[in-house]
Amino acid sequence: MQSVAVDKTLRDRILEATLVSLHERDLYSEQTIARVLDSLQRAEKDVKASLLHYANLGSLPDGKAINQASLRKLQQQIREHIRTFRDEHSLIMKTAVKESYKAGIYSGIGDLVRARMPFYRDLTPEGIKQTGSNVFTLIDKNALDFMANYNVQLAGDVSRELTDGINKAIQTGIVSGKSVPEIAKDIGRVVRDPEEFRKAGKTVFKTAQQRMELIARTETLRAHNQGTLKFYGTV
Repeated sequence: MQSVAVDKTLRDRILEATLVSLHERDLYSEQTIARVLDSLQRAEKDVKASLLHYANLGSLPDGKAINQASLRKLQQQIREHIRTFRDEHSLIMKTAVKESYKAGIYSGIGDLVRARMPFYRDLTPEGIKQTGSNVFTLIDKNALDFMANYNVQLAGDVSRELTDGINKAIQTGIVSGKSVPEIAKDIGRVVRDPEEFRKAGKTVFKTAQQRMELIARTETLRAHNQGTLKFYGTV
């Protein structure tokens, strides 16, 4: 009976440690998504400010012949806004992948500490840090760089689609004789509230937001899990 009680206690400790680890992992993933969306929201504001600027100049008259030179300048500004966003997005994801991998290593150590497993239960914070650093030196840096660069590539794909979508929405709106506010509505916006997001129609920014949220969540979780597996492979 005593053995059964001890085993149950150990099982409970392992389950509790796992739940804490998963919560920490998911929290970092959501924080990464928030940073990406902040950057996307800035790009949205910059694009719409440029659109409004050229409308105020009379270069985007509703239902009339457009000033082609102004349209080219507007498109160039849009490319620059999205390029800035792409660079921010790439940096966020490169950092997130490496930090998630490290966090995964520390998470694995923390699981054993919280479960009070032999050797690990007596580790001090400094001991945990040193153990994590030792494990990190064993990783294949090329593999980690590949994961980070893969995310840069994904960020580039999204930014190109975003630029093309915005320009297409503007040109289609102009040809259709839409007003600038109507064109801006077609382009869409970053929507934070889940219920609002569900009700929002299909727009360029909504599509980009969906892609980026998926990428940020999937890739940070993947890196975290890889780090945890790397640690357990050394135990």
